[in-house]
Amino acid sequence: MNGAPSPSRFLSALPMAGLLLATTALLSCQNLARKKEGDQTKTSPPASTPAPATPTDARFIYKMADVESVAVTLLPGQTRQATVTISGLLNDGATSLHEIKQQKISGGVFITVITSRPRDAMATLAIIPFERTVEVDLTGLPPGTAVITVNGKQVALELP
Repeated sequence: MNGAPSPSRFLSALPMAGLLLATTALLSCQNLARKKEGDQTKTSPPASTPAPATPTDARFIYKMADVESVAVTLLPGQTRQATVTISGLLNDGATSLHEIKQQKISGGVFITVITSRPRDAMATLAIIPFERTVEVDLTGLPPGTAVITVNGKQVALELP
């Protein structure tokens, strides 16, 4: 066993290798943070003129909301008006409802619920429930079954 190193020599080198690995990782993270801060100062608008958040705003991540349930109620006395109650979940404490769009389509209404989250936000990982009520105009839809679709969840409703 002349040329073979002893196992104790390897074991004594392990703490040093771990320390070297941790130091390298820490320095890499610091460099990424500096680069990110530098990138953000170049692309962020001046504080005096905040840019409105739009679905093309690179500072935010936009997604369709996780919709759990949809309930539709015709308004009393108004056969062509309904309220749609949308319940769902936001993925974390930094995510909020951004926009609710509706579009009348053949045979019903298509509603899209969009969330936004600041791209660089740090937030709790708690899932947060939401509920919104939206008024929907059903004028122009023929009598019979109308389908209300909200982010893929469908509810049928009978129109007189």
